[in-house]
Amino acid sequence: MLTSATPDCVQPQVFNHRRMRNELLDWLRRERCSHALTLVTNRAVTVANIKRMFGEFCLDLDRECLGVKNVGNKPSGDRLFALGFIEHPETNIHIHAALRLDAWWPTHAGVPVARHIERIWKKVTRGSGDAVLREVTDDGWGLYMMKKARLIEGAFLLSTDYHPKH
Repeated sequence: MLTSATPDCVQPQVFNHRRMRNELLDWLRRERCSHALTLVTNRAVTVANIKRMFGEFCLDLDRECLGVKNVGNKPSGDRLFALGFIEHPETNIHIHAALRLDAWWPTHAGVPVARHIERIWKKVTRGSGDAVLREVTDDGWGLYMMKKARLIEGAFLLSTDYHPKH
């Protein structure tokens, strides 16, 4: 039984969405996420479809960055890191995501990463989608990204979940 004399380190932690968002923001900072991305389908799709589309998008961006078609044998640490949240699944389904691009995308690529992202998302959405990429400058991006996020398992997308298990 916990009493008022119980040290703070063993006090039960109260779960709330603000605390969860703050923990996620800290994690994204530790992961060195450098960009915020919004992926819009501009058409009605199911949650299952947008999850599949996100996986296809991550795979194609891996292929573009690494310059090889078969990226399945690459360790997850060499591949794209992205955490996404689905927003408005019933009305205007889209994804807000945090990406670690600065240390991952090759500087010698010649074409800005935003152009690659836009082209890949257009392909994945069969021409209907839009992608907006912004460099992270403050914590506002993370709060915006998670403003309507359902912080339960299965409600967020992690790029490494689409990698073969090593």
